[in-house]
Amino acid sequence: DMKKFFDGFPSKSHPMGQLCSLVCSLSAFYPESLDAHPSAEESNLTIIKLLAKMPTIVSWIYKKSLGHPIIYPQNKLDYVSNYLNMTFGQRTEDSVTDPVI
Repeated sequence: DMKKFFDGFPSKSHPMGQLCSLVCSLSAFYPESLDAHPSAEESNLTIIKLLAKMPTIVSWIYKKSLGHPIIYPQNKLDYVSNYLNMTFGQRTEDSVTDPVI
């Protein structure tokens, strides 16, 4: 589980070191993406999976640097609202995103 791997980092470790390590570790969770000669469709799917994980990983790193509890993504929120909620929200409140944003 990605969360267990993430919890292994010291709270004061450099954010880019955490990001690089977590992105590299994704191959363990998606072994089908290790094909040396993937088709264009397989490559695109791998890229989409990687990009989909980035907001969660980045927000977790940010929250950990502040000593705040992490917030998991919510299926009911759109992409931007989800990222803003995970990064700046509090666990005790419902997410409210300004529609202008």
